[in-house]
Amino acid sequence: KLPLEQKGAPLALQKKTAQLNVRQEGKGRFGVSRDELNQALSDPAQLANAGRVTAMPGQGVRVEEVNPGSLMSRLGLQGGDIIHQINNKPVNKTADLLREYQTSNHISVKGARNGQSFEYNYIVR
Repeated sequence: KLPLEQKGAPLALQKKTAQLNVRQEGKGRFGVSRDELNQALSDPAQLANAGRVTAMPGQGVRVEEVNPGSLMSRLGLQGGDIIHQINNKPVNKTADLLREYQTSNHISVKGARNGQSFEYNYIVR
């Protein structure tokens, strides 16, 4: 596992396009291949290209930057997003996100974008 943050400080990241097909299946609902997702999550270059994420203790994680074509971009995340919960569990660090994406077949991400709440649901098949 490659952490996307280190002691609250963002890491500089490399460029690599994610090999992940995400299908929109409705408003805020997406379908993702388990094999493709696992491959993306186990590829350090794809994780390194995801963008910059920083922990906000007690508030979630903030997506500082999303690189075009990256894993976070394909999952619908944008720079400035704040992720508060994943599968109704508080998010305190990037590892919380990675753990749920690696192990769950239904993933619910709740957060805020530009002061408005959002919820994305991913069905992993």
